[in-house]
Amino acid sequence: PFVSLGGHLSPSPGFKRDLDFPPDKTAHMLHGGETRKKMRKKERRLSEIGVLDYRQIVDPAEISRVLDVFLDQKGLRFRQKHINNPFAKPGAVAFLQRGSAPADGRKPAIELYALFVGERIIATFGGTSAGTRFCGMFNSFCTEDDVVKSSPGDLLLTHVIETQCRRGLTTFDLGVGEAPYKLVVCDKIEELTDSYIPV
Repeated sequence: PFVSLGGHLSPSPGFKRDLDFPPDKTAHMLHGGETRKKMRKKERRLSEIGVLDYRQIVDPAEISRVLDVFLDQKGLRFRQKHINNPFAKPGAVAFLQRGSAPADGRKPAIELYALFVGERIIATFGGTSAGTRFCGMFNSFCTEDDVVKSSPGDLLLTHVIETQCRRGLTTFDLGVGEAPYKLVVCDKIEELTDSYIPV
């Protein structure tokens, strides 16, 4: 309905996919046979370091720890790429902390997921859901030599999508902006319109 307000096409679309497949077929729907074989090999390699555990984070102490790890991993990634880190601002950190915390008996607005190897967090993912749709918001992964070659971020993302299938959600989106990993798991784009309205 907002298109009727006028405006122009946004420079970047949104990326999504329909979750119209059984949860146990998630990897088959997202990846070809050769990629699935490589993913199983990567999981085995990580399992040699420690017990592999995909986890949704609900405990307040774990929420705080996962956010700290996310901020550290993301900060390092931005420095490596010489990009300004928007998560370094106190307001951004406060937003993540408040959005991820349970309040008044309600579940948090931001859902957190993490991939552990032993007690070590090697990837994080945050998103939010409404109705039958899940929207990815942010992610990070460890860039240390012993795990980065095992694509921990990709492994966790596949698990997150499978989790949303099991919940009965029907749409998964990774938001606005082009990125190679989005094209791997999202097979549809959503055109967006920018409108500027003086008030």
